[in-house]
Amino acid sequence: MVAGVVALAVLASVAATLPGLLGTALTYVMRRGGLGDATAEVTALGVTESRLNLRAAGMDTQVAVRHPWSALLRGRAERITVSGITVRPTDLQGRGGGGGIPALPADELVLAGSRVVLDSPGGPLTVAVEAVVRPEGDILTFTGTVTALGVTVEAKGRHDPARGTGSADLRLRPVRLREGQPNLAALVPRAVGAVVTMAGKVSGRAKLAWDGKGLTSSGEVLMEDLAGSAGPVGVGGLSGVLRLTSLWPPVLPSGQTLAVKTLDVGLPLTDGVVTLGLTRRGVLDIDRAEWRWAGGTVRAKPFEIALESPRGTIELEAEGLDLGTVLALASLEGLSADGRLRGTLPIRFASGKVRLDGGVLEAAAPGALRYDPATPPAGLQGDPGSPTALLLGALTDFRYESLSATVDGEAGGEMRVGLRIRGANPEFYGGHPVALNLNLSGALDRILRQGLDAYRIPDAVRERMLDYEKKGPS
Repeated sequence: MVAGVVALAVLASVAATLPGLLGTALTYVMRRGGLGDATAEVTALGVTESRLNLRAAGMDTQVAVRHPWSALLRGRAERITVSGITVRPTDLQGRGGGGGIPALPADELVLAGSRVVLDSPGGPLTVAVEAVVRPEGDILTFTGTVTALGVTVEAKGRHDPARGTGSADLRLRPVRLREGQPNLAALVPRAVGAVVTMAGKVSGRAKLAWDGKGLTSSGEVLMEDLAGSAGPVGVGGLSGVLRLTSLWPPVLPSGQTLAVKTLDVGLPLTDGVVTLGLTRRGVLDIDRAEWRWAGGTVRAKPFEIALESPRGTIELEAEGLDLGTVLALASLEGLSADGRLRGTLPIRFASGKVRLDGGVLEAAAPGALRYDPATPPAGLQGDPGSPTALLLGALTDFRYESLSATVDGEAGGEMRVGLRIRGANPEFYGGHPVALNLNLSGALDRILRQGLDAYRIPDAVRERMLDYEKKGPS
């Protein structure tokens, strides 16, 4: 009887001290694993499931361990669920310890309701993490999701703790962008300027691999009718597939083609095709850039420009521009013209601004210009014989021998067109030669909306997009 009482007392004492002993043992294991200030406290000890709190590197985490006897007989737990982690990578810097990733003492590790706060170019970025890790022999396999700014990336992969090597396949779930949501400005360096995405769809996939030498990555991004702005430059209808040989820093091999529906760089360019690359130093390498504008073609010679701090001048060459369409920028009732223009249009990048500065267009041959409004503007009304009345009389059917135009404008602002015309009106003072100088202007937001009804994505770009879709998820 006395022996039985003593045995019960010993068991009770062991049961009372066991949580503390387990907590001490777990604290030792975590500190050996690299978390020098870690502590563990067992809060509930059950026959098949126990719970504990872990504190390390500024984290306070709840852990549930399911350990039925069938698992314990194998020296393992059935499942470990870790939840409620919030960690910054800086919290882990300078923490003592050593060793690598310890062997997983369970058939399954579940990471739930956890967050990582990263330093991004636009400020702190909170990333939600959900994951399941399972051992397969000496290898750890994992699946999970990472979500930030309303964008979710699915991941699956494997890791060899002994060798420190592994790989993962990532898939960016299709994201529809509306009214600037999600706000991607946090991912963009401030020096590039605010990015406001208004519409479109984007998806992607990538592959990661790591070893003792570091991380390698590659991927593809599908863009469908994206619209937005980077600093003062506005773009619409951006479509195509971009292949990356590195995700961070992003690297695009040269020769990749995108369709661009509209582009505002101080000039309202439409219906464009751009062939590009992006170097590891963040330099955009443009091999081909060609747009339709005013019934003609505007193209750039190959050029390079740094994304973080764009500076310099890009010379655009214009040919076959319709004079009547260019003059329509002014939206003047009763104004029409015929003829074709050619010339150069310099686009200058400086001090965070993009502007068309000192463009010059000239008529390829003589033509006609007519301005005969039903009700002339107040500034052009005058008594018979006055200079304004004479000007209107000459413009009713003006046959020009030479015509040149200066074109200036700033991205997001207005375009200004100055005309120098030499010619005569056959019905005006017997066709006496006249020299005219006129200034016109028009808002680019209106101009960019004109002439897009017939726009279509080029066949080469569309085929690349269809090929991406056929491959399916990674």
